[in-house]
Amino acid sequence: MKSLIILLFLSLPLFALEDKQVLIHSISQHAITIGTGENKVYIFVDPLCPMSQTFIQEIFIRQDLQKTSTYYIFLYQLPRFSSDFLISHIYQSKDPFYAFEDIILFEEYDITEEPIKQSTLKIIQDIKTVGKKMQITTSPYILSFDKASHYYRSSKGSAPSTQENVFD
Repeated sequence: MKSLIILLFLSLPLFALEDKQVLIHSISQHAITIGTGENKVYIFVDPLCPMSQTFIQEIFIRQDLQKTSTYYIFLYQLPRFSSDFLISHIYQSKDPFYAFEDIILFEEYDITEEPIKQSTLKIIQDIKTVGKKMQITTSPYILSFDKASHYYRSSKGSAPSTQENVFD
């Protein structure tokens, strides 16, 4: 009995890993991808979060990061930011990668709001559902799966973007 309890306790992290992998896989087709490296890094960002912007700008600029990891980026609105129009604009554009790049690197916020298509709403809702299941409250929220590892690393704690008046 004692061995069974120990075995169950040791296998719990594997169940959590599998759950997160299943959740991420369910929305992977919506990811904006940067890099070609063997390590897989999944990032949930709010495009108006200054910390997310700084983090993503670094990935766009640094070729060494892009060679070691592939970054899968999901746009996820935090309650503090009113980024829903940017998120819908990016996912609805002809090329979400370039729309995202314009906003993150060139701070191109002067966009024309268009009616949101049902397909775009579905993408946003799918990502929001996964974000809530994973209890994402910070931006950037990062899950890193290193090549040949059975575990993942994730960002935790309170990011400045979730604290009131931190950038005021």
